[in-house]
Amino acid sequence: MADNNNEPTLADKAAAAVNDAGAKFEQAKNDLGQQMTDAKDSLAQQMDSAKASVSQTTNDARNYVADQIKGEKEPTLGEKVGAFTDSAVDKFSEMTGGKKD
Repeated sequence: MADNNNEPTLADKAAAAVNDAGAKFEQAKNDLGQQMTDAKDSLAQQMDSAKASVSQTTNDARNYVADQIKGEKEPTLGEKVGAFTDSAVDKFSEMTGGKKD
């Protein structure tokens, strides 16, 4: 209520301040909610990107190792011994004129 001078009373000023504070609080709450939603969405995108990157790196590593195993496979000891034995048998057969079987 205003007094005779048409100036707001202390109660009017207090009510206006409370209303203003309430409106500011609601706006701040809405802003914070939007910021949290944006942060959550951004984090989800970053996680998806990180997962895709890790997955791609893992696949690249698997393919690299598989290519290395296929392309540059060292003979095993058994394969080396077998090749040496075959070679020795061939040489012996040549020297003796016999069959290697």
